[in-house]
Amino acid sequence: MPDRLDPSDAAEIRRERPDRNDLIESESETASESVSQVLWRVFNLRFLRGALTAVVALALVLYFGVAATALVLRIVVMPRIDSFRPDIEAVASKALGAQVSIVALSAHWQGLSPAIEIFGLTVRNAHGTVALSVPHATAVAAWRSLLHFKPILVSLQIEHPDVLAIRHANGSFEVAGVPVKIGGDNKNQLAHWLFTQDTIVLRGGTLLWQDETRTVPDITVRNIKLAIFNFGHAHRVGLQADGDGMVLRGPLDFRANFRNGVLADPGIPEGWLGRAYLHTAALDLPSLSHYIDLPVEATKGQVSGQVTFAFARMHVTSAQGDLAGNSLLLRANPQLPVIDSPSVATHFDLQQVDNVYKLGLHNLSMTLADATPLSDGTPLDRLLTINQLDAVYQRPIVGHGQIFSITGDLADVGLLADFSRKLPLPRSLIDQCHGARQH
Repeated sequence: MPDRLDPSDAAEIRRERPDRNDLIESESETASESVSQVLWRVFNLRFLRGALTAVVALALVLYFGVAATALVLRIVVMPRIDSFRPDIEAVASKALGAQVSIVALSAHWQGLSPAIEIFGLTVRNAHGTVALSVPHATAVAAWRSLLHFKPILVSLQIEHPDVLAIRHANGSFEVAGVPVKIGGDNKNQLAHWLFTQDTIVLRGGTLLWQDETRTVPDITVRNIKLAIFNFGHAHRVGLQADGDGMVLRGPLDFRANFRNGVLADPGIPEGWLGRAYLHTAALDLPSLSHYIDLPVEATKGQVSGQVTFAFARMHVTSAQGDLAGNSLLLRANPQLPVIDSPSVATHFDLQQVDNVYKLGLHNLSMTLADATPLSDGTPLDRLLTINQLDAVYQRPIVGHGQIFSITGDLADVGLLADFSRKLPLPRSLIDQCHGARQH
């Protein structure tokens, strides 16, 4: 006979056996979940199908729109491009605020983009003076111009232009007949246009600088090479030129890599943030002082060097580079003695953080002419050499006075004390140098 179930086992089996009502509720919940999932899938399928249909329709509209535009350009516009020259001149004149004239236009295809050849472009400023003359230029239009409702160029190549830059008597600037605003939050139309095109290349240019605020000769800079590459909010600029022989005695090389804010206009320099590099041949300081205000009085001398600097919101935040000078005759201010230095060379590092300025000089070698010659009249030069010199200056602000400190390695204290008298240093520091000399 089979063994009889223990009463406890039977109770356990009854507890594990599912109730009929529970099975019905579980099946109904499963059915409702299945219906919800089916409805959600159907909704997603219809939504995706509608979105896909809209995307395909938009793509077809764009395709046929671009195709129709290309067809109109090829058949109607490009063969008759020169007949539109008066209209183009009128639109350009209104946009620039200057008189624009073109000798001839021709068009062709460069890959899949339409290109226009421009011959004899001339821009006259408000006074009727020729401010820009371009014998030949090639402009390749971007198809996204249709989306922005304004011409945007894939590339612009300008050959041998003559550019006039003027500082007017009221202090305003003008380049190629277009007013240029320096600094501030105001939009610069020329900068906005330059930094919204894809690529701009200029070769063999000549720049004539006129300054109506000073009675000085004009400056002519030749063999200018300019390249501008724009990648959305990132911009790269390269500039090379030969000196005029009067102020700049050799070539000039400038490079810059900067960005503007995502929502900022590239035509507002106040929003630029980046780094730049400048290399210059000998600059004649007395000639340069006729055109700009130098921080020192320069009677004689030339300087050259290279510098890499960071900038933000139109202010230099740090700079480092190498500086060399010869035959220098300088005066920091009219109350100080003249600095007579036949030669100077150093590497420098300058930083600014809020109101604190830090200057580091490395491998400084400076020749100082002694005012007292030898008994036979032979001039005497003394050499000041310092491997490391660090200075910190803090401008006086509310709650904090002026702070100045200087540290460095071994140096000729007597020579350093004599040289300090010719610099605009705090009196306490000059006294300390002379006190160290006496000891």
